[in-house]
Amino acid sequence: VQLYLKDAAGAEASLKEVLKMSPDDELAVLRLIRIYEMQGRWKEVYALANEHLKLSKADDLFILYRAKASFNLGDLKKAELDVNSFLNRIMEKGDPAFDVSLSFDYEDATKLRAKIYEQTGRQGLAKAEREHLK
Repeated sequence: VQLYLKDAAGAEASLKEVLKMSPDDELAVLRLIRIYEMQGRWKEVYALANEHLKLSKADDLFILYRAKASFNLGDLKKAELDVNSFLNRIMEKGDPAFDVSLSFDYEDATKLRAKIYEQTGRQGLAKAEREHLK
């Protein structure tokens, strides 16, 4: 609720309290990562995502967040590895064109991969990724 009221500091404090009691609460971790993402705190995004990826049943979204963090921290190789891994996992679950629960994350990851291609001089691949989303 606090996040929607634009109280990121309050939301962060509340989520940290939740995580003290339930450190494996993925929803709380994902919300905290989202706060850090909105604030451009990419080192924190990377650390939290990476920590939770060590759990055997960690949500695939942690891979996407780690990719975003790596991209924004300038590690394009790591970002590309993670975004490819995430997209492969999404495709294993079903077709994003027909599964609404997969489509937003698929689109987000595909846009990130296009940016990676662009910044690594692979303009043709970047264009193909963007065309694929149309």
